[in-house]
Amino acid sequence: MKLGLGCGALGDARLDERQAAALVDAALRVGVKVFDTARSYGESEGRLGRFLHQRAVTISTKGGYGVEPVREWTGAAITAGIERARHELGVDRLGLFHLHSCPLEVLQRPDLLEALESAKRQGLVERIGYAGDGAALEWAVECGRFDAFEASWSVFDQANGPVLLRAKAQGKFVLAKRPLGGAPWRGLPSDAAGAEYLRRMQAMAIDVAMPWEELAARFAAHAPEVDVILVGTTRAENLERIALAVEKGPLPAGLDGLIRAAFRREGTKWTAQI
Repeated sequence: MKLGLGCGALGDARLDERQAAALVDAALRVGVKVFDTARSYGESEGRLGRFLHQRAVTISTKGGYGVEPVREWTGAAITAGIERARHELGVDRLGLFHLHSCPLEVLQRPDLLEALESAKRQGLVERIGYAGDGAALEWAVECGRFDAFEASWSVFDQANGPVLLRAKAQGKFVLAKRPLGGAPWRGLPSDAAGAEYLRRMQAMAIDVAMPWEELAARFAAHAPEVDVILVGTTRAENLERIALAVEKGPLPAGLDGLIRAAFRREGTKWTAQI
C-alpha cells in the first residue's frame, strides 16, 4: 500500500480519544501499513501505542529533541529519544527513527549518527533515517549511512526529485510528506507553505479534467521518487477517498509528463517547503 497516515493530528487536543481511534481504524481498514509520528506531535506516539498494539505495521517516528533535561541534538538526546519512543509506542524495537528536520550543520555532528547506528546495532531500531529537505537531505543521502528519508514531494514541490531518485537507486525507503501540497485548490492556505503552494498551482496553470485531489494523490504516490505518501487528516472519509484515488494507479504518462514539465518551466527557483 503506497498510502501512509501522517499522525500529527493524533496529537491535537481537539481530537478526542474516540475520534483518534476511529481515524487509526479507518487507516487500517483501507490497508495503511505505515504510520508516521514524531516527538513534537503531542500525544500522537502514546495514542498509536494504544491503538496499534501488536499490529503488523511500521511506525515511523522522529526526534533529536524534547527529552528534557537532555540537551537537544546530541547523541544523548537521540538515545533518550529512542528509549522514550519505545516506551510510548509500547514496542521493543522501533520500525523507523528519523532525525527530525535538523539543519546541515547539526546533521553532520558525528555523535548523532553514532547514537543512531548504535541503537540499530542493539536492535532497538530497525531502520534509521533523516526527515528534511534541501542541502541537509542531499548530504544525508550522499553519506550513505541512513536507511530511509522523509521529504517534501508533490505536484507543487518537486525540488527534492533528483536526490530522492538517488536514494531510491541506493535501495533506500522514501516517505513523501505534504503529498497533496496543502490542497491549494481549496484556496484556504493554513500556513506560509500552503500559501506558497497556492501561488505555484496558479503559476503552473495545469488544466485537466480530473479532481485535483485525485491528481495530486496519484502523482505523488506512484512517482518513482517515492515509496509511501504520508497524508495527514482528522477525518476518516478524507483518508478513504484518497485511498480510492491511489488505488486507481499511476497517472497517464502524458499527464505525469505535463505536470513535471510545468514545474520545470515555472519552478527553477522553487525550493522544497519544510
